Amino acid sequence: MVTKLAELAIVATLLTLGQRLTGYENKPLGYFLFVLAAAALGHWVWNFYRGDKDSEPSRGRKIATVALATILIGCVGYPWVVGAGASKDAGSAKTLDGSALELAAIRDVDTFFAGKDEASLREFFGVREMFEVNMKYETERLQHFMTTGNKEFPFGPYMGDGTATIDLGLPGTRAYPFGGTIKLDTDPRMVHLAIIPRSYSEGRTRIYKYETLIGLPDGLVSPLKDLVAALDANVNTLIAVLNDQLQSNRNYYLMREDGLPEFRYAIDHAYYQRFKSLNPIADKIRESARASLGLK
Repeated sequence: MVTKLAELAIVATLLTLGQRLTGYENKPLGYFLFVLAAAALGHWVWNFYRGDKDSEPSRGRKIATVALATILIGCVGYPWVVGAGASKDAGSAKTLDGSALELAAIRDVDTFFAGKDEASLREFFGVREMFEVNMKYETERLQHFMTTGNKEFPFGPYMGDGTATIDLGLPGTRAYPFGGTIKLDTDPRMVHLAIIPRSYSEGRTRIYKYETLIGLPDGLVSPLKDLVAALDANVNTLIAVLNDQLQSNRNYYLMREDGLPEFRYAIDHAYYQRFKSLNPIADKIRESARASLGLK
């Protein structure tokens, strides 16, 4: 009897391990364990049926064997089927375990992106605000240098409650601590930084929090990462475009407010031509979120 129980325990272990592996990545090994366990289970049931005797099993033993086999198949087969089915996903995404927290997060993502087109996404992240505050800073910094010859020009007053990113890879750029703040030593004939409004940084943080939630399907995490990368790329693009335009013609800054189209919109057009669109990525995010929720 002890031997039979040990054999049954081994079979149950193999089936459980096989079911888990089949539901995740190592499916070939999982199916192999299932076949091995099924063979062992058949052998165990047959031995029980025979009763370790050469004589014909009694009618009661036959009935007990059928009942036992049915119970065992149901116990190990049902979780196997359910577990394997739960591993299926929408698209290439991993399915969730159905926890309320994960489902709530996906619904939040779906609601956030619902009805947002390119224009509303740019408004939410404050793209235009970011462009204008940097144009104002760079124009007034250039005017200050041309008037005084002094290359020091603080960017703190332009930041408000936002942040700034500095491209320390550009020639003549040096940042160092000074009196509890950061002093920036740069060449005023080049653009070295981008001032990032609070709306842009907070919007990026919100998307990044979605991206890093544990348990979200890969099909949803991937476009969320793409959106964060696009937001970062657009900041770097802004620095590059502002610098390129300054090197090309400083009048794009100095005469921008004079109303002449060739000066007023030159930098705007250059930036938005290189701007990475947000809406196509947002559409992929929402499609994945709705697929994960079983919505169309």
